[in-house]
Amino acid sequence: MIDLSAKLPFWLGGTQIKRAALALAVWWGRAETWLNDAAAQASIATCTDEALAAHARDRAIVRLPGESAATWRARTQHALTTVVEAGSYKGLETILTTFGVVGFSILERVPGQDWDIIEIRLEPTALNGADTILLDRIFHKWGRVCRRYTITHIDPAQNYVTASEVTELQHVEVAA
Repeated sequence: MIDLSAKLPFWLGGTQIKRAALALAVWWGRAETWLNDAAAQASIATCTDEALAAHARDRAIVRLPGESAATWRARTQHALTTVVEAGSYKGLETILTTFGVVGFSILERVPGQDWDIIEIRLEPTALNGADTILLDRIFHKWGRVCRRYTITHIDPAQNYVTASEVTELQHVEVAA
């Protein structure tokens, strides 16, 4: 903002000049606000939803049905990194951590499977309430580099084995 408290030289002391200076100060104040607002929209993390839609359009990111605003913002923010690293271990790790998946392991070239299949093992608490259908759509969209994915949910089961003494009075039958 222009400082109007400075004393003008005596030849610029008229009321018309002061009114013109005040009008210019108001106009430049508005222009400064416009420029600051435009600069604030450059950051994907803090921009408005309209600016986020423009950023997403620039990065070819389409909002998926049922996707939250935070996930869409994170996908848009990490889109350039993901495109460069799509299909790699680090790219898959970026996709999963961006989506909020916490407990996972990625296995490449698993014995007994084709070489291009990647197995993603998810622990029972890995999804934290995330939508699995949305996760499949994101994999279909982001992981499009000649790789196939197998998502395995690890669900540990508790088995109990008891041991007891067998004497000659007991009869054991085995069905064949």
